[in-house]
Amino acid sequence: KDKDIEIKNPDLYLATLAAATDGKENPKLEEEDIIVFDTDYSPVKGGGVNFQEKSIVISQKATEEELTLTITTSGAIKPRDALQEVLELSKDSFNSISTLLN
Repeated sequence: KDKDIEIKNPDLYLATLAAATDGKENPKLEEEDIIVFDTDYSPVKGGGVNFQEKSIVISQKATEEELTLTITTSGAIKPRDALQEVLELSKDSFNSISTLLN
C-alpha cells in the first residue's frame, strides 16, 4: 500500500480494466460500451530530443558536419538506449516502405 494515497470512497465504481498491451498493438474489443484509450508513457521527457549541428573545417576544401543530440528521459530508459530503439524502429519502417516500392 502507498501511504501517500488515500481512498476516499472505496464503494465508488470507476472502471474495469479489460485489456492492457505494450502499446505496439491495438486490442480488438468487439463488445459494446467499451472505451479504448491510449496513454502517453514515453520515457523521453518534455522537449525530448534536441539537436545541434556544427560545421568543422578539415581543410580549405573539406568541411564535415558534427551532430550533437541531447536526449532527456524519465530514467526508465537510458538516452543511448532510447536512441538505439528509435533507430531500429526507423530502419524497420524504411525497410517496409522500400519493400512496398520494389
